[in-house]
Amino acid sequence: MLESVGVAIDTLNLQWIYRAKRYYGMKAADVYALIIPVHYRLNLEQVKRMAEAESTEEMLNFAKRNQVWKISAGNGKTGIWNGSAV
Repeated sequence: MLESVGVAIDTLNLQWIYRAKRYYGMKAADVYALIIPVHYRLNLEQVKRMAEAESTEEMLNFAKRNQVWKISAGNGKTGIWNGSAV
């Protein structure tokens, strides 16, 4: 149960960071106000780097380089976070 909730929170945070940057052009401080302040497999530094990215492209590149999309899918699938769309 804990793993399911943790993966769901990480996935929601990833989605919210992406959407805040892509659709609303939000700055990091505003993004931090949106996300759930809990991390399961994502660590604080990864969340910080993505929230503070200057663009969605920079955020996605960081996620790809650090295999964040694999972190968010606890079942071995890349699921919704496959590096192309959320």
